[in-house]
Amino acid sequence: PSTLFVRSQGKGQKQLGAPGPSYALPAGTLREGSHELWFGSASEQSRKTTVVVQFDNAAPTASISSPAERGFAPGAAVTAAGTARPGWTGTVAGHELVQDAQQRFSGEVTTPAGATALAIRFAHPQRGVHYYLRRPSH
Repeated sequence: PSTLFVRSQGKGQKQLGAPGPSYALPAGTLREGSHELWFGSASEQSRKTTVVVQFDNAAPTASISSPAERGFAPGAAVTAAGTARPGWTGTVAGHELVQDAQQRFSGEVTTPAGATALAIRFAHPQRGVHYYLRRPSH
């Protein structure tokens, strides 16, 4: 068994039991700020990763019109569609979301069979990376 270690804001440390080399953090576990995460066992420790959670009150990066929240089954083919602000590039499940002249995008993807969410990733050279999540029906 592994343990996920979480150090928030450079102080305090949480230890979360992990059944294997991955762990899904419940919503709200990481508050706004900087967090350092790593896995460890009695004899080994993984490389540390820094996660920064920031509230961005600027205009939204994108608007997602499809798929609807809880509107698809895990493993199903879905259309990822919507609009993104100029300068942002989008990908979903490793596929680029090509935008037209009006910044609209649409692409067919197959959702991962065991996934608890479909992550639509938007990147901008100056503003960083934003993720939009859509959860499947269960």
